[in-house]
Amino acid sequence: MLSQFISRGVVGLLSRPAQLASAVAAPLGAAGPMMAQRFASKKAGGSSRNGRDSPGQRLGVKRFGGEEVKAGSIIVRQRGTQFMPGENVGMGRDHTLFALTEGCVKFTWNEDRKRFAVNIGPLQAPREVRVFARPDRAPMRVYPKSVAPQYEEGAKYIVYDPTDQPAANA
Repeated sequence: MLSQFISRGVVGLLSRPAQLASAVAAPLGAAGPMMAQRFASKKAGGSSRNGRDSPGQRLGVKRFGGEEVKAGSIIVRQRGTQFMPGENVGMGRDHTLFALTEGCVKFTWNEDRKRFAVNIGPLQAPREVRVFARPDRAPMRVYPKSVAPQYEEGAKYIVYDPTDQPAANA
């Protein structure tokens, strides 16, 4: 045993504890003060019970076809390119599509790429609206004139056009 210390060098053995233990250990069955033995060991892995309920990433279409947007407005948040940028639409590094100019959103099918393209067209003319109001309360809804339902006089709701206001007392 002493010869192993001398031949390998004490410094070399001290830098390798596994070899030191085998060099110092006595033969099997011998009991002595210098007996040392290494056992296989594995540190227990920790367990994690959290992490199942991560919040959503808020992906999807944010402005739909026909909606008016300002420059810089986010139109689509996506992973990958489910929607491609078209006219006046830019794409961020995370594939977010955003408006480069003010205008109206329009989705078109790109047959070559088999994807929808998002475009920004010119603003539409302002729409004429009718306001549904109850005489005793504030207005309820604002609809385009073309889709506003007509109610009979004396019904629960009356339809009136804000441009048809009576003239002020003159």
